[in-house]
Amino acid sequence: MEVLIVCGLFYLGLVYAQLLEWVIHKHLLHKLGKDKKNKFFAYHFYEHHRSSRNNLFYDEPSTKETLSLAFLAFLHIPVWFISVPLFCGTIAGALRYYYVHRKAHLEPEWCRKHYPWHYAHHMAITQEKNWGVTTDLFDRIFGTRLVYVGTEKEKKDTQRRINRLSKRRNNGRTDSNESRKD
Repeated sequence: MEVLIVCGLFYLGLVYAQLLEWVIHKHLLHKLGKDKKNKFFAYHFYEHHRSSRNNLFYDEPSTKETLSLAFLAFLHIPVWFISVPLFCGTIAGALRYYYVHRKAHLEPEWCRKHYPWHYAHHMAITQEKNWGVTTDLFDRIFGTRLVYVGTEKEKKDTQRRINRLSKRRNNGRTDSNESRKD
């Protein structure tokens, strides 16, 4: 019975981490991040999203994201004293998020195939849907899931972006990742 409780608390930590990912993405990184005066959160929308859209979803890792996750882990240290398995599940969820998000933007086709909701979050006409990165569970629950991958709209948008990227490269403009400041 104790093993079931430990496993259940670990799993609860994973689910909590996925919900936290959804809430932070929607309410902090986008809602507060659209205000350019809020430099800490604005980098997500004005740097990460711009770079992703300009480079067919590809984006370099950000020190800000890594430090933010470390800070969130630090904030959750008190959970250790309540439940070690819950804390470990939460940290495992954060590590999973970091792995998936980094790999997604370094390997866009992998993301498009395995995490189409995150690909759609960046590449669809609206970036106000698909807040989950590692799962679309909470987008389905809260009605914010948008299907985009595999649609005619995606095909047209992708061709338009390829044409723009080719034109920028032919005109000698630098890639937006080169000017990014962490």
